[in-house]
Amino acid sequence: MKADEFLCDKEFNGFLWHSKVNSQFLDKYLYDRAVGAEYPEKYHSTRSSAENSPAVRAKLKAIFGIDNTDQCDSTSGRKLLFRAFRYNLRHRPFGLMADMGRFIRTFTGNYILSRTGFSVGFTGPDGSGKTTVIDRTIQRLGAVFATAHAYYHFRPALFGNLGEVAHSAGIKKDVDRNYSDPHRGGRTGLFSSLMRLVYYSTDYIAGYFAKVKTKTRITRLVIFDRYFTDIICDSRRSRIYLPVRFLNLWRKLFIPSLDYNILLTASSETILSRKRELDEAGIRDINNRIDYLADQKGYLKVLNESTPDDAVTTTLNHIFNEQHKKNLRRLK
Repeated sequence: MKADEFLCDKEFNGFLWHSKVNSQFLDKYLYDRAVGAEYPEKYHSTRSSAENSPAVRAKLKAIFGIDNTDQCDSTSGRKLLFRAFRYNLRHRPFGLMADMGRFIRTFTGNYILSRTGFSVGFTGPDGSGKTTVIDRTIQRLGAVFATAHAYYHFRPALFGNLGEVAHSAGIKKDVDRNYSDPHRGGRTGLFSSLMRLVYYSTDYIAGYFAKVKTKTRITRLVIFDRYFTDIICDSRRSRIYLPVRFLNLWRKLFIPSLDYNILLTASSETILSRKRELDEAGIRDINNRIDYLADQKGYLKVLNESTPDDAVTTTLNHIFNEQHKKNLRRLK
């Protein structure tokens, strides 16, 4: 209905002008039925007063091609929406195109480009205290994100484990499922490393838009225990043996970025005292790569030498400060 129709169908109650009951009913009823919703029971008195009036029936006939509200209630919302579209296309084609343009612009801004939520990735050597820090970070944010957060390990996992996929395809006979030893695999060559990189990158790209962006566009939190950053820092775990600078360039060119990337680590002595997953040389190599990434935009190095709560506080202070800056920019 056009605004002029509502403006013409008004009455004065001694204090202000307001729409008459027919317009009050049609305003909500037409919309509810077009989107497949039921007219609210709390407006029953308005419906009873208006649904059988000739003006209401004429409007239902014109827009939906239906004689009364009983028929309208039993017709699917999709069919009614199509009929309303056809009515508008016939009577106001240019206005319809303008409305569709506004809808696309609004939908894009509110749903596709919106970023009221945020994503956080934690990377670090085994023994850096990642699991504890992640758990306590989620706990601290529980008041806001108690049921509104998603947790992923390493990648979005839109596609299966590479070994399992190769086994299903008949390329690989056996699958090593000894997941308690993440560094058990041998060194791979250039071709194998590139194939792994392409496979994982496809999962990161497709999975980001399918699983991450769908949550962060609204006020949701997505946490990764390891992300693509782990491929750069820990080649033995991912079995992708490629130069660090090449992997970092690949990340910049192809991999969707998380909002916050936390590089959690500690000294070799501290890590070895907690967990002997790696030797000192392996820890030193990962820490050198972490230092390389720490200078990159979007990364924060956090030393977890004392208590996990100190690392959590440092992490959250960084996130809140950056979120505050983003929110101020949105208000301008």
